[in-house]
Amino acid sequence: MHTLERPRLSIQPPPRDELRRDAHGRQLVRRPADAVALLAAVGVLVYLAWRSGTVTAVDEGVAQLVGALPDGLHGLFEGLYRVGSLWLVLIVAGIAVWRRSIALATTVTLSGVGAWLLGKALVVAVDSDAVLAGVSSAFPLVRMAVVTAVVTAAIPYVSRPYRILGGCAALGVAVAAVYLSSGLPLDVVGGAVLGYAVAKLVLVAVGAPAHRPTTEQVHTALDGLGVDVVDVVEADSPWTLAAEMNATAVDGSRLWIRVLGRDQRDLNIVAKTWRWLAQKDYEPNFFVTRVAEVEHEAYVTMLAQRAGVLVPDVVTAGAAGEGAAVLVEKLPDGRPLNTLAPEELTDSLLDEVWRGLAGLQAAGIAHGALSSDRFVVRDDGRVWVTDFSVATAAAPADRRHRDIADLLATSAVLVGPDRAVDAAVRAVGPDGLRDALPYVQAVVISVPTRRAIPRRSKLLDQVRSVGAARLGEKAPDLEPLRRITWKNIVTVVGTFIGVNALLAQVGSLSDIGSALSDANWWWVLAGFGVSLLTYPAAAAGLMASLPNRMPFARVAELQLASKFTNLMAPADMGSQAMTIRFLQVQGVDGAAAVTSSVATTILGAIGDLALVLLCVWAGGLSLSTGGLPDGLGRTVLIVLLVAAVVAVIVYRVPKWRTKAQPHVQQARATIKGLVTSPRRSLTIVLSSFAMSLFFALCLGACLLAYGVHLPIATLVVVNWTASTVANMTPVPGGMGVAEAGLIAGLTAAGVPTDQAVAAALTHRLLTFWIPPIAGWFAMRDLTKQHYI
Repeated sequence: MHTLERPRLSIQPPPRDELRRDAHGRQLVRRPADAVALLAAVGVLVYLAWRSGTVTAVDEGVAQLVGALPDGLHGLFEGLYRVGSLWLVLIVAGIAVWRRSIALATTVTLSGVGAWLLGKALVVAVDSDAVLAGVSSAFPLVRMAVVTAVVTAAIPYVSRPYRILGGCAALGVAVAAVYLSSGLPLDVVGGAVLGYAVAKLVLVAVGAPAHRPTTEQVHTALDGLGVDVVDVVEADSPWTLAAEMNATAVDGSRLWIRVLGRDQRDLNIVAKTWRWLAQKDYEPNFFVTRVAEVEHEAYVTMLAQRAGVLVPDVVTAGAAGEGAAVLVEKLPDGRPLNTLAPEELTDSLLDEVWRGLAGLQAAGIAHGALSSDRFVVRDDGRVWVTDFSVATAAAPADRRHRDIADLLATSAVLVGPDRAVDAAVRAVGPDGLRDALPYVQAVVISVPTRRAIPRRSKLLDQVRSVGAARLGEKAPDLEPLRRITWKNIVTVVGTFIGVNALLAQVGSLSDIGSALSDANWWWVLAGFGVSLLTYPAAAAGLMASLPNRMPFARVAELQLASKFTNLMAPADMGSQAMTIRFLQVQGVDGAAAVTSSVATTILGAIGDLALVLLCVWAGGLSLSTGGLPDGLGRTVLIVLLVAAVVAVIVYRVPKWRTKAQPHVQQARATIKGLVTSPRRSLTIVLSSFAMSLFFALCLGACLLAYGVHLPIATLVVVNWTASTVANMTPVPGGMGVAEAGLIAGLTAAGVPTDQAVAAALTHRLLTFWIPPIAGWFAMRDLTKQHYI
C-alpha cells in the first residue's frame, strides 16, 4: 500500500529562506501586513510633510497642555529626550548580539540608522517655516524617528513586557520633545510615522519571526477538541498558504492538519484581495474569524462528500489556542496525480479525475485550485479530491466554468490537449466544454499548473483550438477577466499626462476664461462644427488606401479616438499606432497595415504641400518662421539627422537590412499600387485637401469670433506651417510649438497680438484639447467592441 507523498509546490519558500531564523529557531518571513502598514505610513508621512508649514489648532492645544507641566521636570525630560539618540541603536543591537539574536541586531541597526539618515534628509528637503510660540518647526523630529524605528523593529522579536516598555520610551521622547521646545507636535508625529515606516520597510526586506502555532500547541488543541493523536509534526511540503502538519491518531490513521495563524490568514487575505482587484467578477470569501474560515472549508468538504465525491473525511474543525484555528482531516492512502508515471495516466484514470469534478459541478461547488497535486490516486484506481481551502458552495456559473478550464489545463500538462479535451467531453459534455473554453487562459489556471507549462508554450491556445474543433466551431474569444491591464494603466497614465500638459499650456482655468470672455460664441460654435468634418474626411482617405472594405463609422470613430492617443506621443505616433492596431484586428496583414498608414501619410503630405504652394502663389504670400520658439530649427534639424543616420545604419548592417527589406518592398508596392490607381490616390489627396481646408476654416471662424478676418489662402498657409513644424518636434501633439506657430503666423499676417493669442488658443481648444475628451470614450468603445 502506498502512502501519500506530497510534492514540493511553488508556494514553498526557497531553501535559503529556510535557513533564516531568529535566536528561538523561528523562521523569518515577510508578512503582508507589514507591507500594507508600510504603504499606509508612507501616505500619512506625505500628508504630514505637506501640512508641515501650517500650525494647526491641535499643535497649539498640545503645546499648551505639555507646556503647563511643572518646570521641575526639566531634568527628567532631558534624560528622556536623550533616549532618541543613535546610542539607543547601539545599545539595543549590542544586547541582541549578546543574546545571540543576529536577526534582531540587524533589523534594529538598519531601522535606527535608516530612520536617522532619512530624517536628516527630510529636514533639509521639507524646510518647514512654521513657528509656534517662538519654536521653529523641524519636520520630522529625527530623535522621535530613531526611537520609533527601534521599538517597531524589535516588537516581533520580544515579549509583551518589553513591547510595553518600548512604547513607554517612545511616548516619553515625544512628550519630552514638546516640553523642551525641540519641535512642534506635528514634527513629533512626523518623526514617529517616519520611524514606523522605515522599520516596516526593513521588516518587509529582511523578514520577521513567523507567528505560527507550534506542534506542541496544536497537540494540546487537538486534545481539547477530543482528537487523540500520538504525535504531531510539521508537513514538509504544504499544499496551501496555511501552516500544515501531519499527525498519527491512536488508531493508526494518518491525519492532515491545516492551521491558520495570524500570518497565514494575512497571506490568504492579501492573495484574495489582489485576485479580487485584478480579476473581474471574482467574489472571494472573507471571514471574520479564523475559526469561521476552517469551519467553512469543513462544510464545503462535507457537502462534496454528501454529493458522492471522494474527499477526505473531516475529523474536526475549531480553535487551536489564542488566535489560531485548525481543520483536521483523515487522509486517504495513495499518491498525488502528478507523481504518476506517464504510462499510468490511462484514459480510465483521467475519467476518474474528471468524474470528481463532474460531481462537484452537479453539487454547485467550485473548487478553485484544481492542480494535479490536489488529486490523490489509490491503488484501486479511485481518485480523491483534496484541499477545499478556497472552495465555494452554491458557486455562480462562471466559477464552475473556471474549474473546468483549470482542469483542462492540468490534464493537458499531463497527457496533452487531445486526451484532455476528450476526457472533458466525456465528463461534462459538449455544453460544459463550450462554456469553459473562453476561460482557458493563464489568469484562471492555478499557480502549480501555470508553472508546469513551459515558458512561451502555446499549450493553452492548443487546448482552445482542439476543444473548438471537437465542437465543430471556431475558437472562442477569451473572456475578459483582468480588471487591471497594461491598456488600463496606459490609459490612466495618458489621461494624467494630458491633463497636466493642458494645465501647463493654458496656465489655469481663469486664463482660458479671460481669453474667451470677448469671443462671439456663434463663431466659436461654427468653428467647432467645421472641425468635426475633419474626422469623416480622414476616414475617407484611410479607407481609400486599403484593399478591403471597412465600416466607415468605425473608421471615423478611430480618427476621434486617435486624438486621445496623440496626447501621449509626438508626431502623431499615437494615431499611427492605433490605426495599425485597428487594421490588424480587421484582418489586414501587419506589414500592409503599416505601409498603408505610411502611404496615406506620404500622399496626404504631398497633397497638403501642393495646396499650400497653390495658396502661396495665389495670395502672394511668403513663409516665415519668425516668432517661433528659439532653437526650434535646430531641433527639427536634429530629428531629421537622427532619422537619416538610423536609415544609413539599417542599410549598412546586413542583418538589419535583411529584416527591413521586406517591409520596404511592401511599402513600395503599396505606394505603387496607390499611384497606379488614380481613383484611390485622388481620394487620399482630396481627403487631405478637405482636412486642411476644414482646419483653416475653423481657424478663420476663431478669428471672426474676435472680429478679425483673413483670406482663406492665408489661413491655409498659417495652419499648415504651424502643424508641420509641431509634428516635426519630439513633443506630444506639438504642445506649445503649435500654439507658438499659430500666433507667429497670425501676427505676421497683420493680426494684433491680443486677437492672435486668443484665436490661436481657441483654435487649439477646439481641435486639440477638447476632442481627446470624446476620444477617450471613443477609444473605450472601440476596445469594448474589439476593434482595437
